[in-house]
Amino acid sequence: MIVASIDISGGQCVQWIGGRERALELGDPRPWARRFAPLGEIAVVDLDAALGVGDNAGLVRELCALARCRVGGGIR
Repeated sequence: MIVASIDISGGQCVQWIGGRERALELGDPRPWARRFAPLGEIAVVDLDAALGVGDNAGLVRELCALARCRVGGGIR
């Protein structure tokens, strides 16, 4: 089974190492959500909300409108 995942920080699609160090910054997550949508549910994690340093709630709502999403990382 493949579970597509989009991690968000600062409004950008990112990948972190060890929960803090940025390994990749891939820009706007909307194109990724469109690309992953045919695979089924997408795991969307708001890393800023998880760390208590803000949130990306508006962006997460937009992603949920683009594809089926399971949301985590401090967003309820």
